[in-house]
Amino acid sequence: MEKVGRKYTLVPFKIKGFGYFSEPKKVIYLDIDPSPELKELRQELATRLSNISTSSKPFDRESEFNFHSTIAFQDIDIKFNQIWSCIKQTEKPNISQHLLRIAILGKGSRILYEYDLVLGRLLNRRQALSHYWRQRTITGLENYKVCIRKKDNRVSLD
Repeated sequence: MEKVGRKYTLVPFKIKGFGYFSEPKKVIYLDIDPSPELKELRQELATRLSNISTSSKPFDRESEFNFHSTIAFQDIDIKFNQIWSCIKQTEKPNISQHLLRIAILGKGSRILYEYDLVLGRLLNRRQALSHYWRQRTITGLENYKVCIRKKDNRVSLD
């Protein structure tokens, strides 16, 4: 993960709406429109990790992955129709974002490690969940944006 992560800084994507999966369990998610960089990053990670992982999940090996960000998934079967009805009435999001961290999840979807694309650093579980490291990521992102703006201004003035 670290070798792949080092090749990327901020990876753009867009949140373009809502969706749901109904098998094997119901999941409601934000629909992600991936950039070519995000597709490349995911494919490269999947290829490298397939050599060492014993994942039985078919989506881990598929080249056409449904990019999404889960909103609700545990024990929502009874409330699914109510939740989905509420979401359909919500304004459809159209938000540009950047991927900041890549997570490796273990059993029970527990974070094992995260690679911080902004800081260029591998974080263990404790660090990945730490407020201190989250704040360092945000500060690093803000500094990165300032550098880009300054660079853009210099380029436009030359």
